[in-house]
This record gives sequence, structure tokens and C-alpha cells, in this order.
Amino acid sequence: MPNKLKPLYPYLKRYRGHFFQGAAAVLLYNGARVLIPQIIGRAVDQVAHHGSMSIVTRQVLLLLLVASVAAVCLYATARAQRKRV
Repeated sequence: MPNKLKPLYPYLKRYRGHFFQGAAAVLLYNGARVLIPQIIGRAVDQVAHHGSMSIVTRQVLLLLLVASVAAVCLYATARAQRKRV
């Protein structure tokens, strides 16, 4: 299989920075998306256990931070695909 891919090596070498940037952005995006349901579940559990709205506020702020990171990573993924050298 690697012998069949040899013609692609010059192209891949030329754009390897874009590939690594895109791969890192995809991994961070997926990691952030996995955290969102966990944050919501933790917030529900803490409200049920403690009944405090300050906990909800803290969890909402954390949720907004994680969603913002996911949005930036999604943008970086699209930007890495559009880059031209």
C-alpha cells in the first residue's frame, strides 16, 4: 500500500502543516462536543443534590466556554481546508 501512495508524498509533504492543523482542530472539536452532555448531566445532578442556582450559573458559563472552543475549532477546520500555498 505505501508504494501506491508514493506519488502523493510530495503533495502531502507540501501541505503537512495544513493537515496537522486540521487534524488538531478536528480532535479538539470532537473533544469539546463530547464534554457538552457531561457538563449538562453534572449540572442537573448538582442542582438535584444541592438545589443552588449558583451551581447552574457556573455550569452554564462552563458550557458556553466549551461551546465557544468547539465553534473556534470548527472554524479552524474549515479554514485549514481552504488554505492555499
